[in-house]
This record gives sequence, structure tokens and C-alpha cells, in this order.
Amino acid sequence: MTKLVEFSFLPEQVALLLPYESKGVSSGEDGVLRAFSLAGPAIEEAEFASRFARVMAVRYEVFVKEQGVPPELEIDGRDPLESTTHVWVENQANQVLAVGRLLQDGAASFHLGRVAVLAKNRGRGYGRAVMFAFENAARALSPQGQSVTLQLSSQEHAIGFYRGLGYELEGSSRYLDAGIWHRDMVKRL
Repeated sequence: MTKLVEFSFLPEQVALLLPYESKGVSSGEDGVLRAFSLAGPAIEEAEFASRFARVMAVRYEVFVKEQGVPPELEIDGRDPLESTTHVWVENQANQVLAVGRLLQDGAASFHLGRVAVLAKNRGRGYGRAVMFAFENAARALSPQGQSVTLQLSSQEHAIGFYRGLGYELEGSSRYLDAGIWHRDMVKRL
């Protein structure tokens, strides 16, 4: 059996999401924000497969179709690992609107990636909700009281979004990944 974890928002995160509530992001208990990993109540494999397929469909739409990333680069061997947590935002109709992937590199060290929001849903706070879920998952997965390090490889056009959430550029070099310019960023919790 695969397991499902649902994350809630911290009080300071709720305050930042309030402007978006009328647009579909909820800070309440209606199940809008969900994350799955291998730690939590068990769910049937069929349900897991259905949820995972919806998450991957969003990534495929954004990265492969929209940005031209080759499918073999977008989908890799890290997705099914036990140390990988997939996060998504879905609406009341269970439609996946935004997704992301959290890789645990060490006890309190994580790499965030594959953050994707469908074009028609951008600017509504869904990406911000995914990032908050990453932070909450990282805290939950880290030893209590230990400082948490979150790293990401930002596409250059998204640097402002991540800066607004407290991430800082790490190093001065830019690099091409799948034909898209990136910069490394970090945040410590």
C-alpha cells in the first residue's frame, strides 16, 4: 500500500494566502492542498496511481508542451523514490492545478523542483501554496529542532517569485538545464 499525507498551512502562511482564498486556494480543512509520499495513512494503489497520473499530466503540460523540455529529461528515476514527496493543489472537483516535487538529500536538506502551475491558473496563489507545503513537509521530515535547508534550481524568469518567498541566490553563475537558463537558490528555515 502507498501512503498519502495531507499538509495544512501554518498560521503565518494563512495570512499570506488570504488574498488568494476567493480565487480557490483554501487555508481551511476542505482538502484543497494535498501531498503524497510514503509516510502517512495507507491508500489503495489504484488511488495512488490515479493521483500520480494527474500530477504528472500537469508537469507534462507545463514542462514538455509549454516549455519544450524533452520528456526523457522531465520524467526521471527520482519520482518513485521513497524519499520523494510530490505536492499538489487541487480544486473541489479534484482537478490538479499546480504541482511540485521535494527530494530529501539529507536529514534536514531538501531540493525543491518540478514546480508547475497550469497557465490558466497562474497568479492565483497556487504556486505559493505548493511552496508552503514544501516547507511544512521538510519541517515534518527533519529531526526536531534542526535547521532545514531548502535548495532549488530556478528558471531565471521565476527568480522574483522565489525571492518573494524568502529564497536567495546562491553563487553567481547561471546554467542551462533542458535548454532553459537557471540559477541556484536557497532558503534556511
